[in-house]
Amino acid sequence: MTEYTPKAQQTRQLILNTALDLFIRKGYEAATMREIAAEAKVSLGLAYRYFDSKEALVLSLYQQMAAETDNVVEKLPAGTVAQRFWLTMTTRLEQNLPYRDAFGALFGTMMTPKSN
Repeated sequence: MTEYTPKAQQTRQLILNTALDLFIRKGYEAATMREIAAEAKVSLGLAYRYFDSKEALVLSLYQQMAAETDNVVEKLPAGTVAQRFWLTMTTRLEQNLPYRDAFGALFGTMMTPKSN
């Protein structure tokens, strides 16, 4: 994994947040890297420095969402297998609730036959 300075991490996160917002508003297919960069107020070249493609950006979003959820799940209290399973599933759902609009925008596109 690439190590970023705090400023670079902030810029990278700004691009991710902007992309997520744009995907929700316009849909994945309609959003372009150029628009993401413009809305984030960074150059297109800088956006591509952090993300090789729109697909790489989406993968980073998925990885970030998963890591956030995993961090919370790891801190759940011990219990029986059934209790742990229930807590894990409900926690994962709760953690991903803020991203429901993004999931709709992204999964809808990815599930169509024309998607790569």
